[in-house]
Amino acid sequence: VSDHKWWDTWGAAANSTNMANYLNALPKGAIVIGCTNDEPTNNLSPALSTLASLGINVSDVKLRGDFGFIIQKGYPEKTRFVKGLTAVDAPPLCVTITGGSLKVDYVCH
Repeated sequence: VSDHKWWDTWGAAANSTNMANYLNALPKGAIVIGCTNDEPTNNLSPALSTLASLGINVSDVKLRGDFGFIIQKGYPEKTRFVKGLTAVDAPPLCVTITGGSLKVDYVCH
């Protein structure tokens, strides 16, 4: 892990904008693992188009829904994500990264 970031997208729209700016600034090939907790959708609108451009369509996630993803920027066909549209947990997200396997047990309460 070369970096760790956290944005409270419930607290303020500026946090979603900051997250989108961060993701947009990453170089092609960067691998990003993201997951949500509690309530990510309240102010997520500023980041929805950036997430969608990375293959993460979460515009249908409702209040208390959740989502998790693994992307390699610039390679949307490699994007893997799961989502729970409401307060139910999304299933585990399992992906393979070149050189081995990485399992992300995604549980959000």
